[in-house]
Amino acid sequence: MSSPSSAPTTDQILPILSPLVLRDIHLIIVHSAVYGTYLVLLVAALLGLLRKRRRSATIVAALLLAMFSIATVLWAIGIAVLSRRFSTVFGSSDGTILTRLASADASTLKIRYLADIMFTLLYLLGDAVMIWRVLKLRAWTRWLSALTITLWLGSFGSVN
Repeated sequence: MSSPSSAPTTDQILPILSPLVLRDIHLIIVHSAVYGTYLVLLVAALLGLLRKRRRSATIVAALLLAMFSIATVLWAIGIAVLSRRFSTVFGSSDGTILTRLASADASTLKIRYLADIMFTLLYLLGDAVMIWRVLKLRAWTRWLSALTITLWLGSFGSVN
């Protein structure tokens, strides 16, 4: 007869824990592949924009660099969170695996909040670039400008 306060066994914990770890690893792999594609596309876009030598092209190039910088930080945060969780949960023997998992989640909370904020900023910057391109292609039509800018401003309140 087992005591009611006995800790769960490894056989009970691993089926719960392994999908979470695998998900984090898969996210890093996919993010790395997409990041590589993003880098190639960024270089091509910057070369095309900077050849134009116009002020608007320089502004868009600066926005693209800012967006790429944010994506780089998000990629690094993903790797840091995964390594911190992995080392805390599997590299330590202090307490039960559940307390180590709770400790790993608590220790990465602030950086995960930072990632959420940076993703929101990236999202809004990307939308601003798209809106600028649409308005530029449509010759700044008044009704289209009002509609798209209103929708973009509305996204400030709806993100996260």
